[in-house]
Amino acid sequence: MGLLELNLGKNGAKMSVGNGGMDMSMGAIASVIRSMDVININLNIEKYVKTHKFKSAVSLHAQYGYGDETQKTLLSNLFKGKTAISIGENEESALYRAKTELEDGKRVVNLTGYSDSLSIEGQMLQGIILGHEAYRNGSVDMNNDIETKLAVLGHTKVAIRMAQDERSFGNDSQIINDINAYFKSGGDLNQFYMYAGDAYDSSADYWKLISKSDGTHVLEWDKKKI
Repeated sequence: MGLLELNLGKNGAKMSVGNGGMDMSMGAIASVIRSMDVININLNIEKYVKTHKFKSAVSLHAQYGYGDETQKTLLSNLFKGKTAISIGENEESALYRAKTELEDGKRVVNLTGYSDSLSIEGQMLQGIILGHEAYRNGSVDMNNDIETKLAVLGHTKVAIRMAQDERSFGNDSQIINDINAYFKSGGDLNQFYMYAGDAYDSSADYWKLISKSDGTHVLEWDKKKI
């Protein structure tokens, strides 16, 4: 890159870092570091999908490209083996899109809608769901309601960033209603958290809508049944 230079002077020769004819402002250095970071992320994602059942590089890239620090941490923990992804294949898994549990001290994210044949849109949707589970710690306690609200806010922001980047995650009514509720709140997070608390189940570390006694589910901000 031309950064290391040999300088000759009266005190002899010495090596130093020079600009090599390049712009070495702090902004340029930061740009180089970010580029190296992206390359490293790409290599880790490529390695991960080659060695695990979960093959969606698109979903993993979404954690880095559209996620916040919590979602990027999930990605890092997947690389390190501190968190795992399993594919839901049991009767209970039909009740939710995702669920995070602790297994032998490791956080395991169980995804129920994933398959190797998903379209790009479907993989982007799985990226949003992973962005939700990034906020789950795998244990159920008195703070689960707060955790759910933060998870809903987290995945909603991922979806908004995707939309702003003109990336499609399909015509998913649940996500669309989450986005609408976010903008209807006008930045009032308490209002959005009320929506999330009404719409999402906090009895476990789920991505799960609340079921009503008549078999319907609350989905929209105005509690319209579907």
